[in-house]
Amino acid sequence: MTWVWVILLPGVGALWYSAYRQLILGEPVGNRPASNPVLLLFWFAFGLALPAWFFFGGLRTEVRDDGVHLQAVAPPLCSQHIDYSEIATYEARRYRPLRDFGGWGPRFGQGGKAYTVSGNRGVQLVFKDGRRLLIGSQKADQLVEAIDRHMFPGNV
Repeated sequence: MTWVWVILLPGVGALWYSAYRQLILGEPVGNRPASNPVLLLFWFAFGLALPAWFFFGGLRTEVRDDGVHLQAVAPPLCSQHIDYSEIATYEARRYRPLRDFGGWGPRFGQGGKAYTVSGNRGVQLVFKDGRRLLIGSQKADQLVEAIDRHMFPGNV
């Protein structure tokens, strides 16, 4: 995820500098400066909200007695409950975020649906009806072990 910050921070820094110069010092920025309300809106959206979304965002995956629960954190864009009775197979695997799903986040690709945040490891679920879901996880092997403990409590 470091590459996101490398791309994001120069633009955010320039926006903060422009907002400081124009809104605090009163020096318009550029040949055709934006009005103060427009600059303030852009500063809030792209200088504060967007970096906060990348910094605080994530995917919370919980393996419970009644199934696997997924919840996107900051902002809560997706939430899903997966009952164990729906799962046919599952395995830890590596994936190629850009090639397989077009990036990170809630995605649809050739391999089905994916909820990923960063990295290239996850757990591939195949449902009894043929649907597929990849859950991105930095600890894919531990996630598989947790699902094993709940799906097959006497065997693990």
